[in-house]
Formats: sequence, structure tokens, C-alpha cells
Amino acid sequence: MKNQFYFILFLNLIFGLQTQIPYSFSNSLEKINPIILPEIKLDLLLEQENQDESNSPYKYGEKIAVNINPINSGKWVETSNGTRIWRVHIQSNNAFGIKPSFNNFFIPEGSELFIYSKDRSTVLGPFTHLDNHISNLFGTELIEGNNIIIEYIEPQNVLIEPQINLYEIVHAYKNLFNYMNENNNRCNNNVACADADPYEDQVNSVIFLDMGGYICSAALINNTSFDLTPYVLTAEHCVEPESPGDYNSFTFYFNHQSSTCNGNNGYYGHSKTGSQLKASRNLSYSDFALLEMNTAPNASWDPYYAGWSRSTSSPTISVGIHHPGGEPKKINYDNDAAYSCSWYSGNHHWCLTWDDGGTAGGSSGSPLFNNNKRIVGHLSGGTGGDCGGSDLYGKFSSAWNGSNSSQRLSDWLDPINSSETTIEGTYTAGGGAPELTLTAPNGGESILAGNNFQIQWEDDISENISLKLYKAGYFVENITTSTPSDGTYNWTTSLSLEEGSDYKIKITSTSNTSVYDYSDSYFTITEPLGEVQVYFGNINPNNNTIEIMVSNPDNISGYQFNIIDFPDYIDIVNASGGITEELGFLISTSSNGTVIAFSLTGEIISPGVSLLTNLEYSTNTNCNNCENTTICIDEPIFSNQQGLPYPVETGNCENINFTSMLSGDVNADGILNILDVVLLVGEVLNPGDFTDSQLASGDLNNDGLLNILDVVMLVNIILN
Repeated sequence: MKNQFYFILFLNLIFGLQTQIPYSFSNSLEKINPIILPEIKLDLLLEQENQDESNSPYKYGEKIAVNINPINSGKWVETSNGTRIWRVHIQSNNAFGIKPSFNNFFIPEGSELFIYSKDRSTVLGPFTHLDNHISNLFGTELIEGNNIIIEYIEPQNVLIEPQINLYEIVHAYKNLFNYMNENNNRCNNNVACADADPYEDQVNSVIFLDMGGYICSAALINNTSFDLTPYVLTAEHCVEPESPGDYNSFTFYFNHQSSTCNGNNGYYGHSKTGSQLKASRNLSYSDFALLEMNTAPNASWDPYYAGWSRSTSSPTISVGIHHPGGEPKKINYDNDAAYSCSWYSGNHHWCLTWDDGGTAGGSSGSPLFNNNKRIVGHLSGGTGGDCGGSDLYGKFSSAWNGSNSSQRLSDWLDPINSSETTIEGTYTAGGGAPELTLTAPNGGESILAGNNFQIQWEDDISENISLKLYKAGYFVENITTSTPSDGTYNWTTSLSLEEGSDYKIKITSTSNTSVYDYSDSYFTITEPLGEVQVYFGNINPNNNTIEIMVSNPDNISGYQFNIIDFPDYIDIVNASGGITEELGFLISTSSNGTVIAFSLTGEIISPGVSLLTNLEYSTNTNCNNCENTTICIDEPIFSNQQGLPYPVETGNCENINFTSMLSGDVNADGILNILDVVLLVGEVLNPGDFTDSQLASGDLNNDGLLNILDVVMLVNIILN
């Protein structure tokens, strides 16, 4: 394991991957005094909780308003290489955890931000420009302990000012994450117990939802496009107190569950923060809320997009899965039919009494599954108690319809207007559709607008299909309107496409009766990168050097190219100098002419025209009284900071004329002096050390021999 760690660290250094370490962890910086937040009034908070209604979300923390940013708080330092670092230390006494929220958040490209606990047991980040959101809002998960440090790192070449304004801190006054190993084995119904095995998929859909000071339960839910849009179903009373911007601070925890049947501790390593509210309706109806996560859960977490039924018939219930009091995931069992009931009016809820298990604060919003393992409701509240009792679940069927898209589920969970009353859950895009694979452009990650890419697929769909481009879930344009079911399509992207990382390709039948989404993931449209020009500068056969020049419109993080010559007379033996050496890049060469350079410290070659490096060459055994060779720059690769290649134009090939070398300058320093005489005499006395180019330079009388005649002629040239 230790060897594996060092190998991963080496790869991080070599290829510029994030090392996940704040600058201060490996460098000594001046201590900063903490900003101490106002004390909370715990007795009053607990008294207020006793007066809350049963349908209130479970409260674990108090929100404290702050105004902390790099202008009015913390400390800036500048390192010897021009990197600027801002740190601020925040302390909230007696807190079990701290959850920060930002109402103005923008990280310039090239900069990084970390948030970590004082004891460094929890480190979040690096957050980069990829974490910027159109709302300028940002939040993170709850961080254990009562001290956090925010650290912003800005390289010298970053000229754009960051926007980092912390406006709210959640002080966790309850031991939400079981840091003290309290016994949370409620009803002995951990989802790791064998009785829960038939419901493994449904268990994988349930989410522990932290709204910032309050917690509920929720479920990842499927839609008729089977496109893995990360919709999350919960209760409206869980999200009702929040203003629109606060949804971006919601944290979604997956797999918060014990690994054993009798275990007390859950897992908090799988979380995403940030969402938007799509639709909701209050307790007078079905008490539902549909959120869409800003980023989908990682596939490695086994997230299950649960199926659902909007049938109005009384369902036979199988299980309810939830997080009572924020505890590791629990499961309740029943095998009876639920019956219609109402919280206020309208019979918009299903009522039932559990055969085994019960709910508590924190269970609100959790899914209710019928005997076909589809969601039919979401918990509003009840008398459930620790083990047993009755509960009311908002009807999924009542949530389906409403006066507009912000008050109903149908627009979001049936985007293709299929009119389906039930659908199955899925782990993969396409769900139960015919097996099909799509190779999205450039590996499904990023593509350059205006370039050509190939889409390939294989399937058993009998009809012709269409390829459509979507952005953020909305249709953009047809890629092709009719294509054979199996095939390859060459796609040229439109320059009208906006830059962004939320594009997908969807495959539909031409009749639009069904939709299959098989793109690997969302991918990014980027504008074409500026062209790099690399070309020869001065070529000096007297000292065997070749200047390599570069003109680059954007930052360069690494490069590679080959030097080839015809005939093959030279070998590249070294590279030094230029902007490459000035910035501390590592540069290596090989005798076959390959040159490669990169930085272990994240340095970049800024835009401009520069001497890239000086190459040193020697003549090889092919050069016997050779006169000249033609050299060219071949197969150049220049990379930006994201590892994307620039288009590169190479200059003209050039000639090296060996006969133009200064006659007698056997050490190729451009000067004739006693040093050349000594070397020439040494070769006369002990032949065999000179290269072909030195032999040609030392043979001043051009008789094909090195002897005293050449020595005398060289001395005369030096004296006269």
C-alpha cells in the first residue's frame, strides 16, 4: 500500500494532477488568529424544538450570519515565486461541526481553494473554476469540529480577482455525525441486515439530506427518458423555509449506512453539494419537493434512480427507507394496503401502520415503496415513534398534477410525454431500453467547437433513430434526423454552441415514441484553442546548437516534439536555457530527437514570443565528411493546463551546413585560440577522439589528414 501511495504521488507530480494538499500543509506560514463566532443560546433552541410540530424537519444546527471575505478578514501572504495565499480561521465554540455557505463565489482559472478542519482530519478541495456556479452561490458538506480554515491559493499569472464571501455558518449543536459513538441502532433495522437484501436497489436510492441546520431523507428518482438526470424527491416541509439561493447549499449524502447489521456508525464519504428546486407543493396537497442536484452522484457510489408508480389505487406496501435523526440508513417493513387520508384536506396522503420499524425526526421526505418496489409516496410525518406507529406519506399520484410545472412532477419525470403510469428504476442510462453503447465525442469529456468527431453505436433497435444534442436537459439541435439503427456518424460541431460542461447526446427513435440516452456523461463544449507556432531560431554549426522559438496565444503547461534530419547526421544530446529553464521546467531529450518538457510545480509558459530552449547536437557515425543536413520539427504536442492539446504550426525546415563551420575551431566555441591548438595537437598525437565535424574543422589544408601542417597553419591564423 505504501508503494502504491508513492507511485500515485509520483504520477501526480509528473502529470500535473491535483495532490489534494493545501499549500500550508507543506510550507511554513505565519499563524493566523481565529474569528470567534457569537455563542448560540442552546437552551432556547432546545426549548423551541419541543414546541415544533411533528412535521417539522429535524434540526441539528443554528445558522449564524457572517460577512467574511479576503478584503475584510484573514491574512494574505506572498511567496518568493509570486504566489499569493489568503487564509482565514473561523471558530465556533462547542460546535460538533461547521457548514460554510457563500453568497458570492468565483474562483479564477488557475487558482485553488481548500476548506479544512484545524486538525486537518477533514480536507475539502481543491475547489477551482470548475466549481463556479451561474448563481455565484456555493456551499460544502458539514466539517467535523469547531474550527475551520479557508485557504485560497493564487499563482502569479492569475490576474483576475477572486470572489469569496462567506455569509452564513451552520453551527452543529447536536452530534449529528455520531462522533461520540452514541448507540443509534434503532429497531435493529440497519439496511445491512439480511432482511433488507431484496431491497438493495431501493436502499441505494435513499439519500441523507442536509439542508444546513436541518436534516431530512430523500430519494434519487428516475424519469421516463432514463437519462440519469439527478432528480431528488423529498418533502416540501423539508425545503419550505429556504430562500431560492439556499438550495445550492444543500448536501446530498449517499450510502450513509452501517456496513454491519448491528453497527452504529454510518459513512459520510459520498456527498455532493448544490441543487435547484424544480417543483413543490405544501401539506394541503401532497407535501412534495423535487430537487435537481447540480452534479450527478458518482457512478462508483452505485446510485439507484428509483422507479415509481402514480396509480391512484391503494398500494400494497413493502418498505420505507429513511434516516431517523440523521442515523445510518434504516428500513421499515409492512405487507398491508395503505389507505387514503389527509393532513389538512383532500385525501392527498397514504396512511399506514408499520409491522416492523418506525420513523423519527429526520425521516421526513423518505420514500415509501409498494410491493413492486416503486415509489408511491414521501413521508410527511405521523406518530411513528422509535419502533411502530402510524405515518402519513404524501401521495406520488397527487404530486403528479398541478397548475404549472413548478407545482407538479409530470413535467420533470415524464419529459417525453409518454403518459406512463409506472416506470422501473435504473443504475444506467437507458434503463430497460435495448442494449446500446454510444461513444460520445472525445471520450465523453470535452470537444472543441468547429472540429469533427465520430459517434459510434451498436444496438438492436429495429427502426431508424435520431441523434439530438441537449444542454442542461433541454433540446438544442438535431445532429441528424434519420440514421440507421447501427452505425457511425461523423459530427461537425456548430460554432454557435456556447462553452459549457452540461451537454449530452440523446438517441431517439425517429417517431419519438421512445428515448434512449447513452452518452457516457455530460461533456464540455470549448472554443478552439489558439494556435501555437514553434520554429527554428539561430542555428550555429560552430557550437552545435539549435534555437527553438515559440509563439503562443495561451498558457502552455508542457510540450513535446521531435527533431528529424535528412540525411540522418545528427543526434540531439542536450537541451538548456530559454523560457523552459527560466521557469524551472524539467526537460529531457533522446538521441532519436525527442524533446519533452513539463513542470513539477505547476508553472506555465505565459502567452508571447519566447526562446523556448537551446538544443545541443552532435554528429553521428553516418556523417563522414558530410556537408549539410536538413532538419525539421516533427509531431509537436503543446498542452494547456487542462491537458488539452493546442493546434500547432511548425516553421520551415532548415539546413545545417557543416562546411560553414569556422575552420580550425575544433572546440566549436566560435573563437580561434590556444584551446583549439591544444585539442588539435592532442588529436595528432592520439588519433580517434575527434568527431567528423571536428576532423573537418581541423583539416585546414584540406588534404584529408591531421598533422603538423594543420597545426602550423592554425597557429599562424591565431598570431595574424
